[in-house]
Amino acid sequence: MRRLHPLALALTLALGCATAAAPAPSPDRSAPGDPAAVLGPPPPRGSAADREDLAVVLWEQRVRTEADVARLRHDPGLGLDFFAPALGERFDAAAHPRTRALIDRVHARATPVILSAKERFGRIRPYDSDARVEPVAEKESTPSYPSGHATRGVLVARVLAELAPARRDALRQAGLRPGYDRVLGGVHYPSDVLAGFRLGDAIADAFLADPALQESLETVRREEWGGAP
Repeated sequence: MRRLHPLALALTLALGCATAAAPAPSPDRSAPGDPAAVLGPPPPRGSAADREDLAVVLWEQRVRTEADVARLRHDPGLGLDFFAPALGERFDAAAHPRTRALIDRVHARATPVILSAKERFGRIRPYDSDARVEPVAEKESTPSYPSGHATRGVLVARVLAELAPARRDALRQAGLRPGYDRVLGGVHYPSDVLAGFRLGDAIADAFLADPALQESLETVRREEWGGAP
């Protein structure tokens, strides 16, 4: 069994919290307001917190396995196919084209919010900050904070849980895992991932309060999920 670095343990505990509290819905019902207000800034570069963040990345790098590396070299995508196992053995993604289209729409609406947050803080990636970091996930040109994968994982899990509430916990666990893998892959700090979780919940709150999205959810629920939740 791996011995967890204290901050890695904190992140692991966060991953296990399938019912974590989410921020209140945004009043404009279409976006989570100012991402900076939702997230707060990342640890200042060179600070004790920043060094601890880096220590977790380096620790994860030392303990990741060959199987981890093989998995991390491929971006999982965070569409319907990724979440299909969490929806149960009998779930057939091919039979849910409207659900797939809805998730694609959610991704498209989330992208500018995520990019705005990243540009607002401009945090450099771990591998650009320290030569000891050897990423195995694909390098990206966008800033590090918050993690887009962590954000999208939580967001899509929340939306799918509106259609399959009995699978809410399994979906949440599936949605948290890509964030953790971004640290394991050497392309994000733990604080990037935890910020992504918060932003994902904030975006989900705002989107799910949007009457247009609720109407789309109702249509998809009626046509592909058997009606009322």
